Amino acid sequence: MPEKLKIEISKKDMVSLILSAREKNETVGSAVNRYLRLLGISPEESKEISLMASAKDYYDRSQFLQQIPGKFLDDSFVLIECLENHRAELSQGNKSISLSYLVEALWIGRNMPDSKYKQVSFDVGAAEYYRNNPLLQYIPHDVLKDYSKLITYLVTYRDQMAKVDKKRNSLGYLVQALVMGGKIPREKSKKLNFIASAAEYVFERKDMVKEEMKRAYAELTHKQKNSARIITYLWRNIDRAIFTYLNDDSIEVSSRYFRNIMKFAMEIYGDEILRGTDKQQNPTGRRQNI
Repeated sequence: MPEKLKIEISKKDMVSLILSAREKNETVGSAVNRYLRLLGISPEESKEISLMASAKDYYDRSQFLQQIPGKFLDDSFVLIECLENHRAELSQGNKSISLSYLVEALWIGRNMPDSKYKQVSFDVGAAEYYRNNPLLQYIPHDVLKDYSKLITYLVTYRDQMAKVDKKRNSLGYLVQALVMGGKIPREKSKKLNFIASAAEYVFERKDMVKEEMKRAYAELTHKQKNSARIITYLWRNIDRAIFTYLNDDSIEVSSRYFRNIMKFAMEIYGDEILRGTDKQQNPTGRRQNI
């Protein structure tokens, strides 16, 4: 029994190596299993590499994928339309191949940069997610036109939607699904994704945000509380240092991100803080169209 080899090699290169050394009439799965046992790859990695090898083998046998213009890979919308229009001829027998699988085949077969693949894969996954979720497909038009209503709708119903990787879907992912589904104009996607991220922050750190707003308000003078510029005074009194990124508590959020967080927090909790009226369940008093 040969000793297990210790080799530093990328998974894409490993797939190419395995397929190039495949014996005549040997299946992809058999070749992968044979070489991965020799290399001492973990079961988790073996599954991932097996899927990659299958996608690479599919690409090598698909003249259509090989002929897709390179410029199509730079635009998720164009690529998805191209793949959708030819889904029938790309299907194996009666089995419809997912867009995600086809994109993975292009990533490996065309040596697509990992950064580009990550974005295209995200967009394709969001597009497929939209097509499988009636709660996104049938959002009322008036909700789509008002970001406060839209974010509230997504927060209310996202636990009823299918979960990706068994995790609760982020608001940003749901917004991107709506963009890929044509419900939200592409030119609005960047702005709305930024708003969604800020809203996610407000909901994830609800207690901290509300307490800090209450503290900042309590420390205002009587004159400031009755001023037309009360919001400006309130914001200036907020302790920026405690607003750190969700994925890294050691880094303070950017000024732009902080402004968006506070704007949405005012939409949700403003009346509760300033006038004692809880708007959490219907944060649509100050309508802002998208």
